[in-house]
Amino acid sequence: MQNSVKTPVHFWIVALIAVIWNSLGAFDYLATKLKLDFYMSNFTPEQLDYFYGFPAWMVVAWASGNKPNDIAWLKSMNIPVYLSEPVTLDDIPASMEKLGRLAGTHDFSKQAAEQFRLDLNRSCPGREERRPQPTYYEIWPSPPMTIGGKHWLNPLLERARLHNVFAHQDRQIISVTPEALLGNSIEVKISSFQQAAVSSSGVKLVQGNEQLARPGPRIIDGLRLLCDQL
Repeated sequence: MQNSVKTPVHFWIVALIAVIWNSLGAFDYLATKLKLDFYMSNFTPEQLDYFYGFPAWMVVAWASGNKPNDIAWLKSMNIPVYLSEPVTLDDIPASMEKLGRLAGTHDFSKQAAEQFRLDLNRSCPGREERRPQPTYYEIWPSPPMTIGGKHWLNPLLERARLHNVFAHQDRQIISVTPEALLGNSIEVKISSFQQAAVSSSGVKLVQGNEQLARPGPRIIDGLRLLCDQL
């Protein structure tokens, strides 16, 4: 008799999140190429001129977000592909400068990259001398999912004087048990599933934001929103 193994519910939850996450980039690309007014009207005329002025040969792919077969097909068609995969905060301005060189706007991109570095250094005023607070960053509530020590959000949290309680885990994303959560002295919990408040256990519940979800220039806005709640 052969025992069948039922696919756990959390697999489908994570799979659905992955599909939605990857579809965001695909929709952004299609909306830009098709010039969909309801979407592109959110940008300024200067930004639209910049987007529409990209040379036709320029293709930027998200290394871990696009399908390898799609990237391989582009390369097989002799289309130059720039793989973008920021894994640290320093990679964000570096990518901005590289894209500027490819697009022929090096001076503009260099200035934007320097401005990013300056804004990053002053994004959390008043917290520089604070004691690092043990923090749990909730990606998904059940089963509990959080960031490990290799995630690029860790240095961002450090700028807010927050310390990831699972930074010792040598991975980017991890699942944890409720017992592991109870075994840590957590002072701050960042979550997109709850409103910011102070619970009876003394844990500060901070509302997450979408700007923190992607390693791009807008991550500074996300850091500011985070620090404003601390």
